[in-house]
Amino acid sequence: MCGFFVSNDPFVVEDHEDLICSNLRFRGPDGNSGLILFKEWKLFHARLAIIAPSSVYNQPFFSESGSVLIFNGEILNFKELALLYGISPSNSDTYVLASLLDIPCFNLSELDGFFSFVRIDHNGNLTHCARDKFGVKPLFYFRRNGYITISSEPNVICSIFSNPLSQAALDEYRVFRSPIFSQSYYHGIASVSPGTCLVNGSYFSALAYFSEDYMPEQDIVSCLQASVTSRLIADSSVGLLFSAGIDSNLVNHFSSRKLDKLCGSVALSSDLEYAYSYGDLHANEKVYTSLISSADFLNTLNSMVRLRKEPLSVPNEVVLALLAAQWSSLGGKVLLSGEGADEFFGGYDRIFRWAYFTEIFDIYSFISHYAYAPIDKIPKHIIQNLQSFFTPISHLSCFEQVRYFFIVKHLPVLFRRLDFSLMFGGIEGREPLASFSLFKVAMSCSPECLMNTTHGKVPLRIIAESIYGSDFAFSPKVGFPVNISQLLGLTSSDSRINDYDKWFQLNLDLLV
Repeated sequence: MCGFFVSNDPFVVEDHEDLICSNLRFRGPDGNSGLILFKEWKLFHARLAIIAPSSVYNQPFFSESGSVLIFNGEILNFKELALLYGISPSNSDTYVLASLLDIPCFNLSELDGFFSFVRIDHNGNLTHCARDKFGVKPLFYFRRNGYITISSEPNVICSIFSNPLSQAALDEYRVFRSPIFSQSYYHGIASVSPGTCLVNGSYFSALAYFSEDYMPEQDIVSCLQASVTSRLIADSSVGLLFSAGIDSNLVNHFSSRKLDKLCGSVALSSDLEYAYSYGDLHANEKVYTSLISSADFLNTLNSMVRLRKEPLSVPNEVVLALLAAQWSSLGGKVLLSGEGADEFFGGYDRIFRWAYFTEIFDIYSFISHYAYAPIDKIPKHIIQNLQSFFTPISHLSCFEQVRYFFIVKHLPVLFRRLDFSLMFGGIEGREPLASFSLFKVAMSCSPECLMNTTHGKVPLRIIAESIYGSDFAFSPKVGFPVNISQLLGLTSSDSRINDYDKWFQLNLDLLV
């Protein structure tokens, strides 16, 4: 996990090095390159060394062809690809990726992992600016006067070019907790779409897997085990973000090694109670629990918003950042989580149950189940954007339209907030349940396979039931309860919308 900055804009000069470093060093606490000049490009890389931590593989990384690679993330099948393409054996995914990209017309869909990267050839031509299939790793860019600036974080771009905040994006924030259509909070700064290379176009389409040609006999257990095992590849300690939910417990169960576990909340929660109980029953495993004070929460929130130069989506991002800092202080560098399963397998019971029992998709019913603002307060441009999104997929069932939205629009937002929160604490996040192999298994499952009358994500619940029992496997989804009103010393509200109005306003006040 790293952070990088790449620009051929002459407005970016050597005097910007300190500004770039101050905005990106949190993504790479193990060292940074400084501002490197290459063929009229300015390159910067901050490294969190996890695989092959030797300085030989520091970036920018120059291949034998003279091209340069700037890379964030991990290629998990790099050894298999090296063998397949006759590349010299290496313990570095950076070396192997640079060598693969030297092969003409190498297909990026062969990469298994989570990544964003930029490659510039020996003549100074931008040949790749690519992001992984599901948008696990962030990648932003800004075009100006025929030049391009690319970064892992938009904060450094808007700091250099003074991009103003986008009102349309802030509108989306109040409705969706994120600018899912505007792509960033700043005018002119866009995000590379998941499964896309900005230079060469799309190399992966989730929609291609929505054929509704279901194959229910898939071996989910073997796929779970393989996905978790692949996310354990690291030359550093790997831990687990632990909760009372089935997803993190499945990751824990299918891990081939005992994982140290971290759990925290602002007040005593079902997650903390579960972690306490688990620790008592498994004395040979390390379970770190944190009861976070309101002061620590608010101070960390303030620091996160000011660094990111964006509002946070949910209060749990602050909790994750504090847990990441704790794991970093213990010498860890990687934390696994259970993210991705709800999007793939229909795990958000309320909205997926509505979609399952609804024959004809209706945009206003969808909004009432998904949005954080009443319909009469949602700007017209947002409703039009939603209609434009759903119209091309109207041939799908209501359930599959909603699942497609969650995979294509909601999941990258979830990854963005997880990525920033953990990187703020100096930790790489990995999501075993969001692997491409599990995605394919999930897409082979029909809505009838995924849902029952009260719950979604049924195939995973059945597996959890065989391990932990039915009471645990079919317990209601709780989410991440943080009482915003209590934190701010305000009167508590029973309304989800009212609570998030307070959260939104708090973030916007800090931002401006």
